[in-house]
Amino acid sequence: MGASFLGSVVWLSAMPVAVGITVLRYRLYEIDRIINRTFVYGTLTAILALVYFGGVAATQAVIGRLTGQDDLPQLAIVASTLLIAALFSLLRRRVQGFEDKRFYRSK
Repeated sequence: MGASFLGSVVWLSAMPVAVGITVLRYRLYEIDRIINRTFVYGTLTAILALVYFGGVAATQAVIGRLTGQDDLPQLAIVASTLLIAALFSLLRRRVQGFEDKRFYRSK
């Protein structure tokens, strides 16, 4: 057990205390908002990443079949990026609504 391990244990043990002091000192009683945003944007990021990579692969396959060329990554990436940009607002609202219903039923 080295000094760095002991320092890590002390730091990890002090973390919840520091968060508690910060919440009380700066009156962050509405921390549920931060947690809600974390859930929403974490879920949104995961969904958009899956759609993006799936879109790149699908677009590349479709363009490859139509044109007979296998290497057209720029066009596939541009098309997928435009799709993600169009879906962002719609998906954010839907994920936000789902999270609100699931965790904050009173809203």
